[in-house]
Amino acid sequence: MDRDYILRFNLLEMEPGQDVGKVADDRVSALRAQYTRTSWGPEIQRHMDCLIQTGLSVPGMRIADLPTLYEKHYQAEKMRDRALVHVENPELVRYWAEIKECVKTTQLFIPPEQIVTTINGKKLPVRKPIASVEATLATEFENGQGQYRRTRRATVIHVYEPLPAEEASLYEMGLPVVETGDRWHYDIQQRVPLNADRDNVQPSFLRDVRAAVVNALSDKVGEEDAAEPWARDATQSSRIEKQAFERVMHKRHGRKLVVRSVNDAEANHVAAAHGYEVLAGGALTGDEWRNAKRFESFQAASRAFPTDSPTSGSGSKSTTIPEEKWTPGMRRLAEYVERIGRELVGGLVVRIVRDSGNRRFSAWYSQKEITFNLQRLGHRFFNDFPANLERVNSLLLHEIAHERESDHLSDRYHSAICDFGATLTQLALDKSKLFRGAAAGRQGRSGRSQGGRGEAREAGR
Repeated sequence: MDRDYILRFNLLEMEPGQDVGKVADDRVSALRAQYTRTSWGPEIQRHMDCLIQTGLSVPGMRIADLPTLYEKHYQAEKMRDRALVHVENPELVRYWAEIKECVKTTQLFIPPEQIVTTINGKKLPVRKPIASVEATLATEFENGQGQYRRTRRATVIHVYEPLPAEEASLYEMGLPVVETGDRWHYDIQQRVPLNADRDNVQPSFLRDVRAAVVNALSDKVGEEDAAEPWARDATQSSRIEKQAFERVMHKRHGRKLVVRSVNDAEANHVAAAHGYEVLAGGALTGDEWRNAKRFESFQAASRAFPTDSPTSGSGSKSTTIPEEKWTPGMRRLAEYVERIGRELVGGLVVRIVRDSGNRRFSAWYSQKEITFNLQRLGHRFFNDFPANLERVNSLLLHEIAHERESDHLSDRYHSAICDFGATLTQLALDKSKLFRGAAAGRQGRSGRSQGGRGEAREAGR
């Protein structure tokens, strides 16, 4: 062979008017004849056909340029785009779209640390997992007859931080399976079972993976992460652990949490006033509420902040003081409250009890009945009447406003106190005898006083 006179020719040149497909077949056949010792199956045949046809379609392209079409960098992207301008064959257009996606995907591979992996002559970087989590997950195995069976096996999940511009994905032993949009990559070290369409995993499988990862890395879940769908999916799992569940809940809603009380709206308001977030039904999903109940994670607002209910007070520790044992001061006060009650709400029954179970409550109101707690108020409160008329009126207005609203912190309760206070003031101007009579001692329970109390009882039913 004379190396000084080498015959040079370009496999990608052809005469004008020649058929690109026929010329490509001839060139590929020639190349195949030179590689008799190399496996040449249908896939290599397809790649070579598409590659040579593309080279023949682009003016000035050389055989040395062809490998660049498979690479992933700016110059390669630019060369592919320039080549596709000259390609008219739809099959070639689809082929290069597949190659572009394939080249992109290969850059996402997570190779084993002990195995050097190269793509287009470039070594893929080895990544270090931020954690390796043990878990028992669903998987598939071949039964020896070409059929796959489902089972559950212990495995390891390697957790990686995505690189810039990467979408967090689910991996099977280093190969991307499906994008998840989560905080981390999850690399499952066993076969990942796919759905019937073989393009995704079952939601239950992904939930198990997320729960296992959050159980191990709940301290790395940030406040923004805690509200993301993937974190919510983990907290809905029956496999989530108590510590992980509560950490995520606190990062999502804050550390001061109570559950909304249906029967005590005031407790909800008091909790909110103390800086607590009150969790209503829609704050968590049904599965999250089940986990919260299973772990006893949150107190009800009514338990954390018990309030005076207008219907409370008659319990096992409550002793009603019979009217015949009332002191003169008790009688004077009761007569005054009944007179004012008839004007404000159409009738009011007065009870006096000694209630050690509710000793922090001075009084309570229910269905036109007001109860004074001697255990809390003491004898002086009654004996000083009417000298302490202002204090009595204050307590009376506080309780009688419950005729309209039970919640002390609501606008409706505030308006009721204002309205009754204004009415009481007008009564003092228009019917001053109601107040002058307060100074007189209450004389027995007969005659007009007894009848008045009877009317109040009837009006209160």
